[in-house]
Amino acid sequence: MTLQEYAKANPQEYAKKAAEANGECKTLKIKNGALVLDEIKTPIEELKAAKKAEIEAQKAKEEYADIEYAGHTWQADADSQFKLLSAVNICSLLDLSEYVWWDRDNDKVTLKKEQLIELGATIARRSSALVQKARTLKDKINETQTKKHLEAIVWLMK
Repeated sequence: MTLQEYAKANPQEYAKKAAEANGECKTLKIKNGALVLDEIKTPIEELKAAKKAEIEAQKAKEEYADIEYAGHTWQADADSQFKLLSAVNICSLLDLSEYVWWDRDNDKVTLKKEQLIELGATIARRSSALVQKARTLKDKINETQTKKHLEAIVWLMK
């Protein structure tokens, strides 16, 4: 019996199962004369792409999170990192011995030139480590051939 034949013979049951299938991302099929839900098989390449996007999102979350340095918590979102890089450049170009920066709580903090540079370097080191971590996980994703092994690849938060 085909799905069309089953739907004609049992329209109410077919409609009910079809609604279930849609809500659960499943498909309908006939098995041993009965209408059953069957899991939709997603191609491994689509699963890999989704896993890579998940890894990239986790990397960004950590990369732009606040950071601790010199007894203060500093904002490190993309905008703050850009401003910090500009401040490091200005401090270096003008040969300033210290520079005023604001921490996450908007407390005014005077940093020595070396401290300002080290704050930027601390953020850069974290970013580099996160890029390496993401690259390693993406390489594992590329090598994986099964859904089970792909699901075992996870980003562990620090």
